Amino acid sequence: MASTANADYIPRTTESLFGGAEPTTWGIGTTGIAGPDMRDGKPAGTVFIGIASPGKSHVFGPFNFPGSRKQVRELTVLEALARLRAELVARAEENKTKVVCNI
Repeated sequence: MASTANADYIPRTTESLFGGAEPTTWGIGTTGIAGPDMRDGKPAGTVFIGIASPGKSHVFGPFNFPGSRKQVRELTVLEALARLRAELVARAEENKTKVVCNI
């Protein structure tokens, strides 16, 4: 997680994953304040999640996750994976393909 929660960085972060050495079809990134203290006027637990795929990029948040630094990080990962799954299912429905994913 980055040191500040800023939704403006997420599209650039996730889209930059496509420019790496290996071809990538999906990218996911997070930024936020895991805590324990407030930073730049934003409370601990403030998180944004970005998901990018060919031709699309989405920013989700801000989320305000409660708990310790560890709990905020765990909740961020769970939410990011849930959002990724939803995007994959939506894309499969658009393309009329079957998705087998029981997460």
